[in-house]
Amino acid sequence: MLSVIRIGFVSCVLLSVVKFPFLPSKIRAKYIVDLLKLGGPAFVKLGQSLAVRVDIVGEDVAESLRHLQDQMPSFSYSKVQQEIQKSFGKSVEDIFDTFNSMPVAAASIAQVHFAKTKTGEEVAVKILRPNIVKKFKRDVKAFHFYANILERLIPSIRRLRPVQVVSEMQQWVNEELDLENEAKNAVRLANNFKDSDILAVPKVHQSLTTKSVLTSERVYGIRIDDKQGIIEAGLNPKDILERSATVFFLQVFRDGFFHADMHPGNMFIRSDGVLCPVDFGIMGYLTKDTRIYVADIMYYLVSQEYEKAAQVHFNAGYVPSTYSLSAFTKALASIGGTMRDKGDWQNTSMGTLLSDLFDTTKKFSMKTRPELLLLQKTMVVAEGVGRTIAPEQNMWLLIRPTMEMWMRVNRGVGARIEQRLNEVITNHKNTA
Repeated sequence: MLSVIRIGFVSCVLLSVVKFPFLPSKIRAKYIVDLLKLGGPAFVKLGQSLAVRVDIVGEDVAESLRHLQDQMPSFSYSKVQQEIQKSFGKSVEDIFDTFNSMPVAAASIAQVHFAKTKTGEEVAVKILRPNIVKKFKRDVKAFHFYANILERLIPSIRRLRPVQVVSEMQQWVNEELDLENEAKNAVRLANNFKDSDILAVPKVHQSLTTKSVLTSERVYGIRIDDKQGIIEAGLNPKDILERSATVFFLQVFRDGFFHADMHPGNMFIRSDGVLCPVDFGIMGYLTKDTRIYVADIMYYLVSQEYEKAAQVHFNAGYVPSTYSLSAFTKALASIGGTMRDKGDWQNTSMGTLLSDLFDTTKKFSMKTRPELLLLQKTMVVAEGVGRTIAPEQNMWLLIRPTMEMWMRVNRGVGARIEQRLNEVITNHKNTA
């Protein structure tokens, strides 16, 4: 009951701030972030979920939420010992040769300690907060309670889709609360890049991993946004940006499986320039058809072939056929005009381009696609890091050969014929 009352109070204040028409958007965004922090871990996660929903909260608020730090006071070492004992049936001393009692990071869901195994391997041990699963289930239940009330009682709130937002947050948090799932994500990403010389995923120690404890190889390196550290290590920021962009492109378009929480604290650079990501709780998934859709749209918009870009939406069924192709083409052309007004196409932000696209398609009844919003948010973060370490470079131009090779293989004449044949076969099966 106390949880429901607490969440209700913070939600009411938060809603009031959101609805204040006389507050400048940047100030309102700051108040919203402060209120989310005040609300506790569940509100922080809600804020992080909303960071990808530019269509709901607006750009200023979304930008502030992208920087919402998931930092909380650490829990005691005695609780760490209890959690490890409960997970393995053995004490910390029985499992590890050494174990640093002070955490190196403490977030809303878990905290991390450095340790050394009995075989001498240096590891990072991630441990869920005690009772965190129960607490989040309780708080999410309260979120759903208030979201349903808001949708029923206040018609103007319905466009914000509070029930849908809470459901999306619940899905992401459920994945983060299962550290065995995070371990599987790390292994899958490692397999996707097993032959890579630019990305190394920390090894997971499966025998020391459970749903509430994840043990993985300790990473030594420089944060990717530490430009001075990169230079002092004898590395070229431009090369690091090119590697980062290549890795991102391959994750999204080659594999359809990408790290979706790629803030600077989750990517390190080894002394040899190899990138080392950490924290695989939130991953994005894109089907082959969705990847092709995104690639085609970006290509046609940048090429200023707006009618072809519009046709892609209609062919995919994303925009209802009841709308005019001509009207939608003009709407997409306005995106191109806006981007040209902001500067040369060569300096286009793909994250901003997708954001403007989703704003436009929303007016044509295109349903919200959370996986694309997650991609857009990840692109914005990646581009932000790029501007930090090599502001004079456009990360997408650096990897143009990689992008063009993927387009030739997947969007060339042969690939298009194969795609059409597959569509014919599928349609035949469905009608048989």
